Amino acid sequence: MQEELRKKILTANIDLHQLEARYYDIIHCENLNSHEQRRLRASLRACIASLDRSARCLDVGAGTGNITSKLVEMGFENITCVDISAEMLEVLRRNVASPTLRIVCSDIDSFLEGDDDTYRLVTMGGVVHHLPDPQRSLRRIFERIDREGVLFITQEPTKGHNRRGAFAHVLAEGVKKVEYGCYVARYLIYIVLGKLKYLVRGLHLLGLPHRPEGPLPRDGTSLGPRSRLYYSLL
Repeated sequence: MQEELRKKILTANIDLHQLEARYYDIIHCENLNSHEQRRLRASLRACIASLDRSARCLDVGAGTGNITSKLVEMGFENITCVDISAEMLEVLRRNVASPTLRIVCSDIDSFLEGDDDTYRLVTMGGVVHHLPDPQRSLRRIFERIDREGVLFITQEPTKGHNRRGAFAHVLAEGVKKVEYGCYVARYLIYIVLGKLKYLVRGLHLLGLPHRPEGPLPRDGTSLGPRSRLYYSLL
């Protein structure tokens, strides 16, 4: 691959993730919905079953810590997180509370050129399709994995190869869209309720006076129905 093209791809990745880092965990529900998270945990647990928890791990394209957080939960402490986006790594630092993490802002090829360590576990979640030259990068990664090590690749774009696979793919996409819609609806409801509460307080809706100090009457006998609505909104 031409070096100029490689640099353009890396720059595009940096620019994209700089823009969406703050909202990445919200907008990428295809990777972070509850169903996918359960699958990811189960797959990762099966891959690391035979590994000692002191093993050296490398999370390539660690992003906001989707895989790193699970490794920490499973007891791993010697984890190196590499990502090309400084903004994504800032989110990772907030998401994963582990003082032993080694966090490096770099593309994976440049990192491996200056790193001599070998790793028992290398993880890549939704990373391969972002690499300028996937075959070249994967060859370099293979060279750094122990003979008894594990390479865990997940969350790459795929398509069904038969009717059953295609149906499952469409069904999964539908579930993800519904779940994302639920997320959006929930936040919109929160926003609407917050705005309504603010308007009620500021404009004294229904011409009622300020809410008095102290608790409201428990029996409600001194409040009319419209007053009870007003006070409940407050």
